[in-house]
Amino acid sequence: MVDSVNLIEDLLRYILVFIIGLSVISSLTFSFINQEVFFFGNKLIGYMTLIYLIIVTMIGVVTAYLLLQRKKAGRIISMLFFGYLFIEVLITNICLGYSLMPSPLFTTGLLISLILILTK
Repeated sequence: MVDSVNLIEDLLRYILVFIIGLSVISSLTFSFINQEVFFFGNKLIGYMTLIYLIIVTMIGVVTAYLLLQRKKAGRIISMLFFGYLFIEVLITNICLGYSLMPSPLFTTGLLISLILILTK
């Protein structure tokens, strides 16, 4: 029983690391194509985009490292990381006039982080 719980927990942690990696790689790729990003509905252009993406990337890398090291702080930081990205996407969509559309990627990351926190 304990082994199956640890297996599921490890699987969820690896899924979170994959989602963080996918998020970081996709945002960095898009920044090279079009150097603009929305930050709570405000458009950042040029070097401000790169600063924002470097900060988000560094937080994502630290979070992934802590998750791989099985630190409890990794679970908490991953919930805060995905919670921030989830809320930021919602606010940006509302400010740009789109409907209330959450990101499936960040929603999945937030839910898995919450499950990991609740299980321990």
